[in-house]
Amino acid sequence: MRYDYAGLGDDNLIERGMDSEVRSLTAMHASGAVTFMNLPDIDTTEIIGAAEWIRERFDSLVVLGIGGSSLGARAGISALTRPYSGAPRAGGAPSPTRVYFVENVDPVTLEDLLAGLDPSRTALNVISKSGGTIETMSTFLIALRWLEAAVGEEEARKRVIATTDPEAGALRQLATEAGYRDLSVPPGVGGRFSVLSAVGLLPMAVAGLDIAAMLRGAAAIRDETLAEGANSAAGIFATHQLRLIERGRGDIVLMPYADALEDLAAWFVQLWAESLGKARDDGSAVGPVPIAAVGARDQHSLLQLLMEGPDTRNVLFVSVEREDRGPTVPEVPAALTKLRHLRNRRLGEIRDAELAGVRAGLARHQRATATLALEQLDAESVGALFLFFEAAVALVGFGLRINPFDQPGVELGKQYAHGILGSPQYVELAVELEKGADVAARSHNVKIVRK
Repeated sequence: MRYDYAGLGDDNLIERGMDSEVRSLTAMHASGAVTFMNLPDIDTTEIIGAAEWIRERFDSLVVLGIGGSSLGARAGISALTRPYSGAPRAGGAPSPTRVYFVENVDPVTLEDLLAGLDPSRTALNVISKSGGTIETMSTFLIALRWLEAAVGEEEARKRVIATTDPEAGALRQLATEAGYRDLSVPPGVGGRFSVLSAVGLLPMAVAGLDIAAMLRGAAAIRDETLAEGANSAAGIFATHQLRLIERGRGDIVLMPYADALEDLAAWFVQLWAESLGKARDDGSAVGPVPIAAVGARDQHSLLQLLMEGPDTRNVLFVSVEREDRGPTVPEVPAALTKLRHLRNRRLGEIRDAELAGVRAGLARHQRATATLALEQLDAESVGALFLFFEAAVALVGFGLRINPFDQPGVELGKQYAHGILGSPQYVELAVELEKGADVAARSHNVKIVRK
């Protein structure tokens, strides 16, 4: 993996290193206060055993989780398997078990998924560190009832794998009482940093990914970051982002030129937004906005804004250097004379030219860009990508004088939702709404009705 920042066009962007931030990360890692960097060293025996048990018995695994409990595994699977066949990108047969993700509380999505699955050949993996995640637990209970109706309560219990806190929480208690098979989220690992734990590794192993290679790739980036500090790829990237934030250009567009990395861009959005969008103790606030895009598709949606809109954003391209360039454009009909230069060009060549062209255009407009080049898209490089961004976001958070590992702003909305749905614990919030706290919001509602 190579981070190329030549496209930023500003030699002073790295005028100050990340020495103090790296020392903070190193110290927190050494003390055990930050544990996500230990994940490349975890013992995967239990995870692999659970994955093999699932693959031997079931056609489908339904993963019920949200945010960090699903985005990472989905990103890894889509990066390393073909989108329609489910076969490994590198070749070979697809896993005997397809993995499906239930992340939202959209009723049509869940109903349609369950209607298309054979419950006698389906297992469930419910993921929640606390067991109090409203979306995950409600969809899990519905899926569990669907499973029980088909195979009976006792058999259904044998088909549930709970990934949760090793000791505390409602899901841990439920798993113990019901006798579910279970895996643990290591202490101190927050959801958005949990992809290299059982949270992400079990679904990825079921999909047939080489999780050992993934952890090797992550370990290499972890070791480089700790050894080289500000001069590591993650350290240099974090330094650039801090300088760009200071200059009002900190909103970042992650734009891989590979459909396979679209879900990784979505995972990055959660990691960046939830880690860095914070209120400080002094009343100020920070929040560089992450935007997910995919080249060349989003050249036809975002590029005009990036070229000529307000200069408040920077673009990080991700390219894959060694990859099958795909089919070749055949003879071009006479009606398409202006496109005759595409004849005998491979599809990958066209994509590469699109990336080079966009990068050059943005440079001409003096827009900040950089490129993260992967030699090839394999399990090691995907593991490296996960750890690269996790280490970088921690360093940026320290540089912004915030805690990149909490998410207090997420909790209030959850508490209101629980109150609206009748939770005694948050009844006062429901009463607050009833008394008119939402009048202003209601006054701006617009309804579209069909006469």
